[in-house]
Amino acid sequence: IVCRLNNQYIVQYLNKHWDSIQDKINWYHLCLNPNSIPLLEKHWDTIQDKIHWNMLCENPNAILLIEKYFL
Repeated sequence: IVCRLNNQYIVQYLNKHWDSIQDKINWYHLCLNPNSIPLLEKHWDTIQDKIHWNMLCENPNAILLIEKYFL
């Protein structure tokens, strides 16, 4: 599933279908999506190993998330 750019609708879709769609997520692009931060934080405990830290660091909305879990 393409999760890139500022697609807020894909994030809403992922929230709705999370249990059945996790294995189809493009994590690289999701980490870049500024709208994905609430979704990533909500599922943080189960997705940490899928996070692309370089891409997450490029996401301007991820600063608080990075500070909370990484620093």
